[in-house]
Amino acid sequence: DQAKHTGPKKKLGFVERRDLATLPAQIEALEAEQGAINERISEPGFYELPADETAIVHARIAEIEAELEQKYGRWETLEALRETD
Repeated sequence: DQAKHTGPKKKLGFVERRDLATLPAQIEALEAEQGAINERISEPGFYELPADETAIVHARIAEIEAELEQKYGRWETLEALRETD
């Protein structure tokens, strides 16, 4: 038995349509920043920097990963809603 959807279809509102339109660029920018930071980390001498500087860089990598996870999840949700419109 498949559960039937009993409520009305949810359509994309203004905010959802705007998010769907802007998320790819936001994700691209975060991925570009992530790539630049990863290049910096792979440079010889990066770990010769003071520990507080390397910690800031690593913290930013963690922030980017969390932001990307959130944005990809939002994008996936909005794409699924758009497909049901």
